[in-house]
Amino acid sequence: MAKLNEYRVNINGFETVLKLTEEDADRRGLTSVAEERASLAAVAAAVAAAEKQEQADKEAAAKALQEQADKEAAEAEAAEKAAAAKALQEQADKEAAEAEAAEKAAKAPANKKAPAPANKAAKTAPAAK
Repeated sequence: MAKLNEYRVNINGFETVLKLTEEDADRRGLTSVAEERASLAAVAAAVAAAEKQEQADKEAAAKALQEQADKEAAEAEAAEKAAAAKALQEQADKEAAEAEAAEKAAKAPANKKAPAPANKAAKTAPAAK
């Protein structure tokens, strides 16, 4: 006796399962229930793999976007720090220049007054003769 397999068939609009030989099923163009299940399982596995890959792609894209945002934020922060450091350096240079100018201004009158009495003494000495 030939081996019988289950095949899904539509009889008068109703789906039913018949046990047929492989030759009878081939003549009617039927696919066995086991093959249908295997095919459906393969499709389901492919869909699940595609969904998993899509989720992984989305996560990778989100991670890349976050890394780009973090990089841009770090660059902006570095630029702000550099600008602040430059401003502080300029302020320090300005204050140093002002302090140097004030020091020169303080020394300049002292230098002018010190030689003046010596000159007066030299002028009065010859006049006393």
